[in-house]
Parts: sequence; structure tokens; C-alpha cells
Amino acid sequence: MCGIAGLWRSDGGRVDPSDVLTMLSAMPHRGPEGAALARLDGGALALGFLALGFTDTPGSFQPLYDEDHGLALLCNGEIYDHEELRAELTARGHHFRTRSDAEVVLHLYQEEGERCLERLNGEFALVLWDARARRLLCARDRFGIKPLHVARHRLRGGGVAFAFASEAKALLALPGFERRIDPAFFLGPGMGLPDTARSPFAGIRSVRAGHLLTVDASGERERCWWTPRFPGGGPSTLDEAGEALRTALRRAVRRRVGGDVPIALALSSGIDSAIVAALATEVRSDLRAFTVAWPDRPYDEAAAAAVTARHLGLAHEPVPCTVERLAEGYLDGVHATGVPTNNLSTTARLAMARAVRASGAKALTGGEAADEIFGGYPYFGLEAIWRDLARSEPGARTALRTFEAEERPSRGVFWSGGRGWERTPPWLGHPSTVHLRALRAETELSRLLSRSARAELAGRTPLEALGAELDVARLRTLAPFDAARVVSRSVFGTFVVPALGDGVEMAASLEGRVPFLDRDVVDLAYALPQELCVAPVTYLRKRVLRHAFADRLPEGFRAPPKHTWMAPTFRELGATATGRALFADLLSDRAVRDAGLLSRRTVRAALAAWRWWPARGARFPHVDGVVGYLLSVQALHHVHVRTPPRTRTLTAWVDRTPAVA
Repeated sequence: MCGIAGLWRSDGGRVDPSDVLTMLSAMPHRGPEGAALARLDGGALALGFLALGFTDTPGSFQPLYDEDHGLALLCNGEIYDHEELRAELTARGHHFRTRSDAEVVLHLYQEEGERCLERLNGEFALVLWDARARRLLCARDRFGIKPLHVARHRLRGGGVAFAFASEAKALLALPGFERRIDPAFFLGPGMGLPDTARSPFAGIRSVRAGHLLTVDASGERERCWWTPRFPGGGPSTLDEAGEALRTALRRAVRRRVGGDVPIALALSSGIDSAIVAALATEVRSDLRAFTVAWPDRPYDEAAAAAVTARHLGLAHEPVPCTVERLAEGYLDGVHATGVPTNNLSTTARLAMARAVRASGAKALTGGEAADEIFGGYPYFGLEAIWRDLARSEPGARTALRTFEAEERPSRGVFWSGGRGWERTPPWLGHPSTVHLRALRAETELSRLLSRSARAELAGRTPLEALGAELDVARLRTLAPFDAARVVSRSVFGTFVVPALGDGVEMAASLEGRVPFLDRDVVDLAYALPQELCVAPVTYLRKRVLRHAFADRLPEGFRAPPKHTWMAPTFRELGATATGRALFADLLSDRAVRDAGLLSRRTVRAALAAWRWWPARGARFPHVDGVVGYLLSVQALHHVHVRTPPRTRTLTAWVDRTPAVA
């Protein structure tokens, strides 16, 4: 919906509002409809806002205020049950000034304080200023769909301010802010491990998903306001669960595509996006579906997506992503996401988002997060097989061989190999792929980083960092399948949001909406047992989802196997003129030395293997992905550290400072 940013000095000293305008200028894509600025707390607080523009613009420009301006709110995202909440609050005597869905937060806070967050069904990152208590409250939705980054910033004129922004690049643009990659990032996300708070950039962190950060004169306190619960007691049969899911997901889709908001559909060849598209066509007939197309590639999904679109009566637009197009947009993709990656799908997703925005749509919805809540990722099936192997269940060993053959392309990404679990201490009380990845990362870290970067880690290990991210003691009390879903939630916030969700969508001024993470859908999914999500014996994943919507899909519909490697290789990228220049500039010995992050010996060895052995050869599995990852780490340093921040001067902005401020 927008971009938000701000600075606050708890000591009462004044902040320079132009610094907030600088932050906004580093993410102008989040607000093509305009900008706003407000100065509060006697000049100690400056709040900035960028409007994507859905409702009542400019009447809903933020910050929004309560009746006596004692509360001020910045909110990025959507509150989908705002009409029900508005009616309830109006009946209690509250007066609304705008049609903005976010305004309900102010009045709910007046009624219920911090517990108001529990009432919200939406995708949001918000900052609320309570002038009476003189404190800031910073919160993110249950899954962290919308981002919120924070830092402590030493001001040019002296003093320290608490800073926040929708994107880390806005904080990096602050005058005097140190731009540096933090080696501690490689204890978590930098090695493929979930950590929703850890940023690649020194001094910047994210408010965790489902958490509330309170900032006042005494300091900062962060607490969890929502924890995944798995109460059981839900539907006990496949038919009952399917019927309940149809009802909940149909309502979730209607909430996101209803009205006259210009919205498009992301459609792949998979079942998740096809289901969302089918339900969306029940609500409106003017929708257009978009698909990343890989011309002349065996993994191209455009033809299969076109069949689904025709079945549903949808206009369909493939977005061709050639290797040349990916090479030209590669640095833009890294700049947009702010995280390294070992795959070119992120760059392709950005190209699709731009095509969607060019069509006139302002929002995009699809099938993201079904895997997280219904057990769709390979590791859900693999862990189930491991547990059955430990119990000597018949058929488990055959299932393991089948799994290894079918999922070989995702080995090392979504799972860490089919062997070795027997010799691994049961960190969670049962075999865990994330535990194996952390152990593997500990070995790899010694080869990946430079000597100086390793010295900064002071002996800390990926497994210790993972334990800090996950409440291991609590996970041990959960059923293994539910523990894996908790881990998957963290993976979503760590990787999906920046690389495939908000990061690339908002770079194209496009709001992403996620029906599968509707509160009612999540509550239903978390009440279902493993056998309704991962089938016994066959280990078919997302079982209930397939059962519930079989009649809404084209006859004979069968989603093809999908892996993270469904994109051109970095070898192909390096064969283009632009790609060759990228590799020459970013992975040269000089560039690696200047960045100071990676081991030059490792980079040289990886490049040698990449050049002389097949990209998927048995001796060097996924060496192409390794080299691509090294390239992306160097690219991250290039676009966010070595190169001055990209900014666009804001020629006009609305002053939202109240007369009583």
C-alpha cells in the first residue's frame, strides 16, 4: 500500500525532517501517488509516508490521527476486516475521518491498547505514536508479509535517533549512516537458514513477524504478540477439512480481490495459484493473469498456465524472460530485494511485477504461502519419511529412494541430502532438515568467508544463531509436522518476502496480497493434523488442498514437479555480454578483496569448477548455484555499499503536521 519512514529522539532533541525526506527518496517506488511528512513531539519526531493510492487519496494520506491528535499512525498494508471493525467501533461512539482501512487501528488501540493487534486480519507493518505515553509502537503482521526495518542512527549534529523504514535501503541513505555488510548475516540467512530479524547490513534489523517493538525513553522492548498455535480439534476427515477450507479460502480471496481495486493474478502451472485464480473469477470478471515465461525451456510454465486461464475464462499474459533480459535486470533485482540469492527467479519475478504494473494494476495476488501452512515443501515429505524409517514403517525406504530421485534438483536448497539423519543428534527430538542445514553451514562457513569476516563472528555458529531464532524448547513440545510449519513460517519471512514478495513487488509499485495467509485460513490449516496435509504411505504433500479444489481445476490437471532451479543457469547468464561484464567486475580478485567478505581462494576454486565441470555434475553438485550465490553477495555489496544510494528527489509532499503539534 505504501512506504513509511521516520526518526525519533527520545531525549527530546530535534530531528531534521529533511533526513526523513531523504529516506523516502530512496524508495520512491513505494509511493507514486505522493508523499507526506509530519513533525511531532516538539520536533523530536518526524514521520514520512509514501502513497501507493487505493482509497480516499489524498484524504487518507498518513499519518492518520485520532480525534485530539494524541495518536498518530503510519501503516503499510491492508486490514481486511476493517469494515466489520469500523461498524463495531462506530457503535461504540468512535468517529472516523477517512475511508482508510488503517484508521480502525487508532480506534482499536484506544479501546484495547496493544492487544488491538490480535484483532487485525491483515498484512501490515505499522508504527503508532502515543503522545501521552511518549512512545513508539512498531509491529508486523503474523507472517511478516510487510517489512519494517529499524536502526539506531547517530545524527550529524549530535544525538542518536531511533530510525525505521519499510526498506533497509532507506536507512542506508541516511546522511552519515555506515553502509557495510555484516558478517553475522552469514550465521543465518546468508547460509540459507531462517532468521526474520537479521539484516545483511550492519546496524539494521527487522521487527520480527508477529512481534511488537516498543520504544520509549527507557529503551527498546520487543515481545511476541502472536505465536503459531496448533490446537487440534479441527476437521478430522478429508471431506470435512476440504469443505471448511473451501469456505475459508473463498472468503480470503474475496477480501483481497473484491471492490474496484485494479488487481492482477500471478499464475504458474502449480495448484496453489490455480486455486486462487479459480476463486478470484467467482468474484469478478475483469482480472488478468500473468506468468513468467521461459521461452523454449523444458521448465516453461506458460503453456500450462494458459490452459488454466482458458478454463477459467481469464485473460492471460506471459512475460518472456530471456537470459539477456535477466542479465540486464540482474543488478536491479539485487537492489530491489536487498538479499543475496543463488537463483535467477527473483530477477524474473521483478520483470513480471513491472509488466503487471504497466498493465494498470496496482495489486497482485497468487498462491504464495500454501506450501508453508499445508506442508508443500520437499522437506515436509522428507522428514515424514525419516520418521517412518526410524519406526521401520513398510514402504518408507522405497519412498526415500523415490523422493531422492524426484527432488534431486532441490537438494542443498530445500533439503540437505537423504542420508546422515541417522547419525545426527535429534536437536528437536526428531530428524530435522533445518538442523542438518545448520550443521552443514558451520562447515561451509569456514570456507566461504574471508579471514577478517570470520574474525568478526567471534566463534559464533549457525546452530547457535538458529537456536536464538527458533524457540527450540517449545518446538520440542510440538508434533514434528507442526514444528516444521513453525520453521517454514520463519523461512517465509526470511527469504520469500524480500526475494519473491514485497521486495520485488513494491520495486514495481505493486502491492502483493496473500490469501493463503488470511487469519482464518491459517487458523484452519494449523488445526489440521499431518495426515490431512501429507498423505500416509504416498507422502503426497498439500493433500487437503488438492482434495478440496479438484473440481475447480481443468480436467486432468496435474501440477508438474517444481523446483527452485526452474530458471536459466548462471553459466547461461555469463555467456551474455552483460553477464560476462558482471562476472568480470564483481568476482575479480580485486573486487572480492575490496569487499572483504568472501574468501578469494573459495571464489577462485568455485569459478574454476564452474568453468571446467558440468553445472550439475556429480562431483560438483549445484556448483552453478554456488557461483551464482557468490556473484549475488558481491552484487549486494556493489549496489548497496560501494555505490552511492539511489535516490529520487521528492518535488512535492503534503505537510501532515497537526496544528496542535
